[in-house]
Amino acid sequence: MRICGMIRVALLPTQSSPFLAISFILFSVSPLFAQDNNSSSKSSPELLPPIIVTAKLPGGSQAFQNFDSQDIQDTNVQIPPDLLKQVPNVSINFHDSFPGTTYTVRGVGENMLLLSNDLRSSVAQYIDDIPSLDTLSRNTPLFNLASAQFYRGPQETYFGAPSPAGALNIYTVAPTNYWSGTVDYQYGSYDFQQVRATVNAPLIKDQLYLGFAGTFSEQNGFITNPVDNSKVNGDQKRDGLLRLIWTPDSNLEIGLYGGLGNLSQSNYYDELPISQLPNQYTLPTNFNGYNYQRYNTEALRVVWNGDGYRLLSVTSRQAQSFNDLYNASYVVKALPLNIEDSGQTFKTETYTQEFRAESQNDSSPLQWRGGFFFSHRAQDGDNQNDIFNLPLIIGAPGTAQVHIINNVTEYDYAVYGQATYHVTNQLDVTAGIRGELFSDDSNSGLDLTSIAGAILGGGLHTGTRQGSLTQGTYLPTAQATYHWTDEQFSWIKVDKAWRPGGVGIYQIASSGYTKETSWNFELGHKISLLDNHFSITPTLFYSLYQNYQSPFVVTPLIIYETNAKYASARGAELTLTFTPISQLNFTSNFGYTDAQYDEFSGSANNGDAVPNIPEYTINNDIDYRYPLTKATDLMLRMDYNIIGDFYALSTSSTNRYKQGAYGLLSAKIGYEFPHGGVYLFGANLSDSHYNESIEYDPSLGFIGNPGAPPTLGVEMSLNF
Repeated sequence: MRICGMIRVALLPTQSSPFLAISFILFSVSPLFAQDNNSSSKSSPELLPPIIVTAKLPGGSQAFQNFDSQDIQDTNVQIPPDLLKQVPNVSINFHDSFPGTTYTVRGVGENMLLLSNDLRSSVAQYIDDIPSLDTLSRNTPLFNLASAQFYRGPQETYFGAPSPAGALNIYTVAPTNYWSGTVDYQYGSYDFQQVRATVNAPLIKDQLYLGFAGTFSEQNGFITNPVDNSKVNGDQKRDGLLRLIWTPDSNLEIGLYGGLGNLSQSNYYDELPISQLPNQYTLPTNFNGYNYQRYNTEALRVVWNGDGYRLLSVTSRQAQSFNDLYNASYVVKALPLNIEDSGQTFKTETYTQEFRAESQNDSSPLQWRGGFFFSHRAQDGDNQNDIFNLPLIIGAPGTAQVHIINNVTEYDYAVYGQATYHVTNQLDVTAGIRGELFSDDSNSGLDLTSIAGAILGGGLHTGTRQGSLTQGTYLPTAQATYHWTDEQFSWIKVDKAWRPGGVGIYQIASSGYTKETSWNFELGHKISLLDNHFSITPTLFYSLYQNYQSPFVVTPLIIYETNAKYASARGAELTLTFTPISQLNFTSNFGYTDAQYDEFSGSANNGDAVPNIPEYTINNDIDYRYPLTKATDLMLRMDYNIIGDFYALSTSSTNRYKQGAYGLLSAKIGYEFPHGGVYLFGANLSDSHYNESIEYDPSLGFIGNPGAPPTLGVEMSLNF
């Protein structure tokens, strides 16, 4: 283990959109909406009271996890998946073969081959009420966070964006009347360096605020190419965010947001053929690839605080583009890796509009929230070209090629709402419903030479496929919460969720896949003891799925989305928190999930565990702050996260690969003073060898992306 470095700095402009300009004119003459939540750490500047309110838990009580600004700072949160590492029954799959990140939550698994399910997300993600709808936006950088909450299980009647598996709700620190900012520098193993900066500028006191946040980073990577002794998985990133917030009076807030970023990698690698290599941190290749990603985001957010109610409107546009070239020769089991080259180019653009209204009178026996949500997402191109080097395969000259073009357009309309009535001082009852209409238009084609067909195997859907699919549904929810005493309460919840079907973008299957529906049941209890110094929260859940959407693997290159007729998931979660003194906190989260196919299309998979769903997760952390003087602290944070056994995606229903459990130990120690701190941090100090995503073929072995080895680093943070 060695100490090296990384850097992040961001000075990026925003981009505007006519869509936003029209919305700005509309909402300027029709004031709407107020901000949901913001809480800050002790080092954050004072927040504006008229704009900031406390976040509310949907339905009063349910399984959720809260992160305050201190948690976020101590765990070095950079992107949304960093938050979910602490959540029970949640796992994260990072991919290098295609941009984006997928989650599994309580038995719901997003397809790891991201294009197979049209990039759709099963977890709603909001940052300052701005939604993200696809798995490409999971790695959006986060700046200057005030708080975050993750709600496990469906939240379809509380949020506009689809959330059949859960919802992540994030808020940044609100503007103030004082100039303020932060600068954070990190230097770590494998030539990791990062610079992050934020600035808040009050242009007109109590009325107009400008905020900027940016990051620049670069790293050398930890996978070695022994051919030239280079690193093949390094990257460089630039990200920036600008926001302009106008508060003409104490009730109205209008915010314009713009973000821009990019990632570039040279000598880019795909998922490694781990079982064919000397070790998981070595990749011999004489191939020079690349990976270029770009994104930009624009949003208009309008908030109105009325007398006992609040209104919100958010209009957003998000665009992403991707271009890469890599070598995937492990599919034909040959080294060195110079038999098959693959490249893809695509762009996607999403527009969303959400109107939301909710009550704000806590003394009223009735609390309510509802709204309207619309999204339009278009994916253009997705041109993939696979080139096979025939002399190295069959000895004949020339190449064999597979060319895929896919276009998809999706529209989603939803009306949602729920209300909670305080029947008695002890009993709360919640009911809600969501109506949704979803349409999908797809035009995809596959063109391959005859020799390519022979290499890839038969049964391929060739030619052009055009199709449309329109689906609608209603999703009810009901919950009862009983407060036994001021220190403990119980709740029971039932709701319906769905995942729409699709025509089948990027599929080499003969047909699309149909919609999935589920009924979900949750039973929980929370008790606080020792004057709220100790709390216990056990939760049970059970889900029944019809037409469960699942990836079907033909070969590692041919994976498509299909449906299992019936599936189920059952499990438990337990959260323990203990704060013996104000400076010392212990938290432990345990999750267990048993997700299985009850009946597939045939009998081969019946009773099998759903792939990529860990059997259990355990998250333990301890943080301690020792006051050295009245103005300085010594801080210590340790986290140990365990991911349990899970089965990999496999081409064989009878010969499956099971990844064993692994644990990741991280720690951070630092000296904090009024305007900053100096820290030493480490990750994977347990030196665990694991894979962040994995697929298995009995003839090829298993392939995947290895997780990072042990790393150390230093951090210097200043605020003003």
